[in-house]
Amino acid sequence: MNILKMADRFFKDRQGNGNAVIGLIIVLMISMIFFLLVEIGHLYISVQHIKNDLDFANMAVWKELNQDQLAYGIYQFHNEYETPQQGLNRARETFMQYLSRNAGLNPFSFKPIPTHPLLADDPVQIIDFRVYLKDDLPVLSPEGKTIDKISVYSRIRVKIKTLFSMFGEGVVTDVGIISNLEDDL
Repeated sequence: MNILKMADRFFKDRQGNGNAVIGLIIVLMISMIFFLLVEIGHLYISVQHIKNDLDFANMAVWKELNQDQLAYGIYQFHNEYETPQQGLNRARETFMQYLSRNAGLNPFSFKPIPTHPLLADDPVQIIDFRVYLKDDLPVLSPEGKTIDKISVYSRIRVKIKTLFSMFGEGVVTDVGIISNLEDDL
């Protein structure tokens, strides 16, 4: 009870001490909300940037299509002397090469280059990489979306640096995207 009486006397003080404390608390709350909004905006923009890099890496996979078979409207990655799995492995290697180049990653360890402004020091993990050709369609993606066009699906896990240390060192998020080959070539 003694503490309540002291607090009551402090806030009713005629010199304005209570109002100063309340004002200070309000300023601190508004500052925290401002910092939180800036951090949320930073994370949103970072995820959109990573999605863009991922989309470009997905689209680079199409350069591995067998050009001879493509002339006849057949979409496949393997050549006549390869198995279909070898062609898909080559497509995955192209994806990884372009992802590391686009996102500023070390191509061997997939760790961000130290000068990269968005990503923390943790390596980027490729969670899923799939290619859907005509024979596979229609199909549901791992996210539950219907895929009815020739597509590449990829999902990575990345740690994004936070701007303010009060929110932690970084936020780990999964970023996935489906890149369609819109029209037949």
